Amino acid sequence: MSIPNCENPIVTFYLTVSGGIIPSGTINITENGEYDVSQYATAIVEAGAAPILQDKTITPTTSQQIITADEGYDGLGTVTVNAVTSNIDNNIQPGNILEDVFILGVEGTVKSEETIFREVNLEEFGNNI
Repeated sequence: MSIPNCENPIVTFYLTVSGGIIPSGTINITENGEYDVSQYATAIVEAGAAPILQDKTITPTTSQQIITADEGYDGLGTVTVNAVTSNIDNNIQPGNILEDVFILGVEGTVKSEETIFREVNLEEFGNNI
């Protein structure tokens, strides 16, 4: 048996029974090629229509998303996930990030306790430290 050269062939087997013996068995056909199914049945291969796939672009969120094809499509083709930006969370802002730290392109302005301590000592004691 030869599978037609198409992306997703639909294989239809028509059983020809002679002498009252019903052939039985299973063969896994996963790709184009030739398969011997004579021990099971007489096979007639018909190429089916290629599935209609939908391409989608997804914007990440902080919640789980389940991505499925819309009605009228057989499945998903290319799924593009946009890059994560600071817009994903309103808390990603300079005042919530330590100084000299970058999160998703946002530079922090919050001074650490160590930095604050050094600045206070310098102002109070000048060069006498």
